[in-house]
Amino acid sequence: MALWFVLHAVAGCGGPVSSQLDFVGGSDPSSSAGAGGEQAAGRAGQGGGGIGGQPEPDAAVVEVADAGVTDAMAADSKAPVAVDAAPKVPDAAPVAVEQIMRAATEDAFVQGSGRDASDMQVDNSNVNFGKDPLLLVKYRNQVDEQFFWRESHVKFSLADVGTLEKATLRLRAKMSDPQTVSTIEVRQLTAAWEETKITWSNKPAAGAVVGRVSLPQTQPAVLELDVTAYVKSRLQAGATSVSFALLQDVAVAFQSNARIEVDSREAGATGPALLINHRPKN
Repeated sequence: MALWFVLHAVAGCGGPVSSQLDFVGGSDPSSSAGAGGEQAAGRAGQGGGGIGGQPEPDAAVVEVADAGVTDAMAADSKAPVAVDAAPKVPDAAPVAVEQIMRAATEDAFVQGSGRDASDMQVDNSNVNFGKDPLLLVKYRNQVDEQFFWRESHVKFSLADVGTLEKATLRLRAKMSDPQTVSTIEVRQLTAAWEETKITWSNKPAAGAVVGRVSLPQTQPAVLELDVTAYVKSRLQAGATSVSFALLQDVAVAFQSNARIEVDSREAGATGPALLINHRPKN
């Protein structure tokens, strides 16, 4: 700023800028040593007047002022630069959907009591069929024919299941008479039960209908039913397992005396399975 003031003052005097600058700097190339003395004396006689009769700025003052500006600029250049201390972390990629297949952990059918085909009274209401290779399903509308009634129960583990996307119940089944067809009614089963203890007398009551699946003419057949809503409700309730009751659809139960035979977990790879599509827990 001090240097700009000197240049401005020189321009205001109308004189050559170069000579005025030389004067301010303390030397004049066009003058001799004697002339320099006379100029010095003249300045003294004028009471220290400078260019155009104005007070002459002290060169030392100019230098100090320039140094101050320089120091200020240097200080500005050393000012700390604001840096984001917490850079934005990219959003994590969504967890991919995985499919797992759960085999049944427990399954069994139960059978009522009544008269058999020979009109003999038979009581199976307290018999456990937990180790049978088949899950039998049959319904008759006569109370005294409960000997023919069979209901099956299947349980699957829900351990380590994350965010559920889809759940599918898979069964391999056939009719005892291959010339007939029927429909399995799948129901909710929320009460506790055990494969080696369940009987007709102590079986838990079946709940709401989850869905129905029909056997085709070609048998045995692999049947699949979407059970997503029910399984999701069990997960939301904090359950670590989910159970299903298999009944014969009443609407078609009397079209034939044949029973439905579903492979149990004792049958091996063709036993009941629950296909789970989920996003695993982190």
